[in-house]
Parts: sequence; C-alpha cells; structure tokens
Amino acid sequence: MSKKIISKKYELSSDKIKKDIKIFLISDIHISSIFKRENINIIISEIKREKVDYICIAGDLIDGNNILDEKDNYSFTIDFLKKFSTMAKVIISIGNHDVSSLLKNSFHTKWKYERKPNFFKDVSNIKNVILLDNEMYSENDINFIGFTPSYHYYWNSDGNSKQLIEDMNSTDLDIPKDKYNVLLCHSPIHVFNDEVLANAQMMKNIDLVLSGHMHNGMVPPFLEKIWHGNSGLITPNKTFFPKAKTTRGMIKKNKKILIISGGITKLSYSAPNFLHPFDDFFPMNVEIVNICKKD
Repeated sequence: MSKKIISKKYELSSDKIKKDIKIFLISDIHISSIFKRENINIIISEIKREKVDYICIAGDLIDGNNILDEKDNYSFTIDFLKKFSTMAKVIISIGNHDVSSLLKNSFHTKWKYERKPNFFKDVSNIKNVILLDNEMYSENDINFIGFTPSYHYYWNSDGNSKQLIEDMNSTDLDIPKDKYNVLLCHSPIHVFNDEVLANAQMMKNIDLVLSGHMHNGMVPPFLEKIWHGNSGLITPNKTFFPKAKTTRGMIKKNKKILIISGGITKLSYSAPNFLHPFDDFFPMNVEIVNICKKD
C-alpha cells in the first residue's frame, strides 16, 4: 500500500536575497526494516515536479543507528540520498534517532546514545549533499545552519528552555545578519520560547527555522481538514494535547518564522509493533517553502 503525499506550501519574502529560493522540506523519514521503499519514489516524483533549489532534511533520517547494521538499510539510504542530490542540493541536520540505538521488544523501547561516524562520513561524501552537525553552510545570499541539540535535551522529556539555551550557546558559530539565515533544528520544542529568543546567541540573526520531530501532532487526515492551527493530539514524548502549540504548521514571532514539517513516517519501527500497520493511514507530509525577493 503506497502512501499519499501532501505538500503544504508557504510563501515568504526577504530583502536579504537577490533571487527567489525554493526549499523542499522533509523530516522524519525513519528508515528501518519496515519502511516501505516505494515511498521514496513518491517523494522523488514530488521533488521533480516542484523543481526546487534545496532539499532540506530536518533530522531523523534513520530510525536508529542499529538499523544500519542491516546492509540493505545502509545502502538504500545512501542510494536515495544520491538520487535526491541529482535534483537539488541536499542539506541535512541531525535528529535524535540519528544518534541513538534502540533495544526493542513488542511494547517497550530503550534508547542509548550512539553515533555511527562512518555513516555520517559516507553521507557527507555524497556529491551535492551537505551534512551539518552544529555547522554552517553558506551559498550566495543564504546560510544554512544545522543545529544538533544535546542528548539530554531530547531524552529528558524533550528538555527545557535552559538546556536549549546552553546547547545553542555552546556552539561556536558566527552567524552574520546580512544574509538570510535558515536554521535546521530537528525539534521545535522551546525554540520560540521568549527566554530562548532573548538569551540564545544562535537565534539572534536567524530568519527561518525548519523543524520536524512532532510527526504532525499525530493529527489524522480527516481531522486536519477541519482542525487548523499548530496544536496536535500527542507529542513524541507521549504528552497528550500539548499546551505548547508547536506540533505542526507555521509560527511567526519577533520577525522570525518557524515551519514544522509533518514528517514522512508517523509510526516508525521504534513504536510498539501493534501500531505499525496504522502508519499507512497517515499521509507523508512535505513542505514547499518559497522565499521571494522583496522589491
């Protein structure tokens, strides 16, 4: 059963750019043994149709580092990134699943922090693919910043503002204000909190934040048609009806914009086994972000 893909489109403008820029935003692919390979072909067709300048993957490319021990998962991931890179420059940031391994049974999953440096190296060696791990990539009028929060931020109930400020301020990045600055930060939680915007140096000159992680708030398609806004049903840390309205869509604050991708996979291999079939009922969500030159 192939999944439906839904593209949400956003029109932005800036006087910092000399020509229009089109970004194809993806998050939460969660490659694993149960990921349906044909879904990548659907995404590729959508990228071709949109004719974008950049493909941004905002974290959770894989569902856990130990899935890379299966040769097919490793080679499949590298191969589809190569296909992406023939259509546009690919910018990748790192999500919590990308630096974790999972020990799983039918109902419970335990996580441990683990990086696979060889995998990151192989991804970075693909022509036209830029992997940003607390790094910045500059091109023409635009900077892409890939921010990797600490492991504590994710696994301590998605952290808090204080932890996020500490993580952001520990990076050694000089982000100029004269370029259009796009921050790829996998989790949107706390990013637009007042204390973060006031105290995190990284956020001072950011124009646009691209995130994922929230899996569209697990809002089913029939509800999405009538339920607008940024609220969701449940967050990744299993909080129901979260008070923070940062689960999906676009948020504007202090002249900055946050766009949260709904994600490709909603219920991944790391979810309880009995939930896996229900992922087919959720569409793949991608976002098309047009940044137009302001006259």
